[in-house]
Amino acid sequence: MQRSDGELMQHWGEKYRELARECLRVASATITAESRSLLVEMARVWTRQADERAQQQKEQSKKDHGGATSSGKASAPAPREIPP
Repeated sequence: MQRSDGELMQHWGEKYRELARECLRVASATITAESRSLLVEMARVWTRQADERAQQQKEQSKKDHGGATSSGKASAPAPREIPP
């Protein structure tokens, strides 16, 4: 069974968060400050990747549902400014 784009993004987002948690777990047991700092930075990068995947998933979901809101109605376009 093939996963949809949204499912793949969710899968990778979860995987990235898992990697971030693992970096923090290892960092807490690391002796040197330099190693700990590198692992914490790696955790930040994985978390940022997970956040980006979540945003992409949200955007993909909007596309898949034709811009519908949670109420099922299409969202109104943002009002445009009228020049003076």
